[in-house]
Amino acid sequence: MRRGVSPLLKLSTRKVPASAKRTPANRFILVTVNYFVYILRCADDTLYCGYTTDIKERVKTHNGETKALGAKYTRGRRPVTLVYSETFKTKSEAMSREMAIKQMTRPQKDKLISS
Repeated sequence: MRRGVSPLLKLSTRKVPASAKRTPANRFILVTVNYFVYILRCADDTLYCGYTTDIKERVKTHNGETKALGAKYTRGRRPVTLVYSETFKTKSEAMSREMAIKQMTRPQKDKLISS
């Protein structure tokens, strides 16, 4: 008998979560993903808020250190520095918090950053 994954498993049409990764044995494992909401201070002292799963890479992107362009808003306001971040378990929690921060006034955001 052959070792390895059953041909029936390979032909399976069941949906696999987006956070699943393949192992060498062609089995799926679930990977825990954290979502971050962050605030950047731009060179012109404006603030930019966003969410991501990899905060270090996202800041590099905003600063033009990767092949990706980053947000249009921050491209002309480089360099940017990370001044605040929060961690969430789900994307919807992070997106809700991002929207709440974006609706804050500048003094409220400054108070959040300094806390």
